[in-house]
Amino acid sequence: MKNLILLLIHLLILVGCTTSDNKPRYSVTIDGLTNPDTDQGKTFVIAPLNKGVDKTDLQFREYAKYISRAMEAQGFIEKSDPLNCDMTVLLAYGVSDPKESQVSFNQPVFGQTGISSKQTVGNMYGSSSTWGNTTSGRGNYSSTTTYTPSYGITGYIPQTINITRYHRYIHLYTQDRRQDVEEEKRLRWELHVYSTGNSGDLRVAFPAMVAVAQDYLGKNTHGSLELRIFTDDPRINVIKGLVQPETTPLE
Repeated sequence: MKNLILLLIHLLILVGCTTSDNKPRYSVTIDGLTNPDTDQGKTFVIAPLNKGVDKTDLQFREYAKYISRAMEAQGFIEKSDPLNCDMTVLLAYGVSDPKESQVSFNQPVFGQTGISSKQTVGNMYGSSSTWGNTTSGRGNYSSTTTYTPSYGITGYIPQTINITRYHRYIHLYTQDRRQDVEEEKRLRWELHVYSTGNSGDLRVAFPAMVAVAQDYLGKNTHGSLELRIFTDDPRINVIKGLVQPETTPLE
C-alpha cells in the first residue's frame, strides 16, 4: 500500500496536467525579471523570436493573439505600427521531444487474510414428566457458529509503467523601441513560462499557460513560482477570446 501511494504522488508530480476532484489542471512554473534601470512601458507590438518564423506564420499569429489579450487585460496597449510604441515583445515558444521514463512499483493484491471474529448462538429445548413423587426431564441443545472473515493485502505483484512527458515553454522578452536608449536599458522585462505534462500539443496548453501567467507580465517574481490552473478556469476563455477581458490600470 505504501508503494502504491508513493506511485500516485509521483505520477501527479510528473504528469503536469493533474487532477483534483476529477478536474484536470496544469502545473505551471513562472519566472519573471525586470530591469531596475528602466520603466515597464505601456504600448507594444509582438514579434516572433523563433528561428525561421515570421509574422505571417499562422501558429505565431494565434499565440501572439493570446499574449496580446493577456497584456491588454493587464492594461498594456497593442499598436499596429512598430515605430509608434514603447516596446517590442519578442515571443518564443516550443515543446520538447517526448521523454520516456519507467516507474516500477509493487501492486498490492487483496484477499482474505483470516478470521476476525466468530459468534455462536444456541437454543435449548426440553421436556419433563412426573410419576408419583418423581419428576424426570429431557433436553436438547443446538448451536450455530458464524465466522467473520478479515480482508487485507495478501501479497504484491511487481508492475512497471511507461510515462511519456513533454516540456512546454513560452519566453517573452521586451525591448525598448527607441534607438537612442543605452544598451543596458534596452531590455525592459522578460517572462518565462514552463509546463511539463503528458501532452505534446502546445496549442492546447498555450492558453492555459498564458492565463495563469498574465498577472506577472512586466513584474519581477523574485524567483520561480509554482502555480496551477484548472482547465475550466474562466481566464482561459478570456485568453481564447471567447469572452472580453477586463482592463485594469497599470500600477
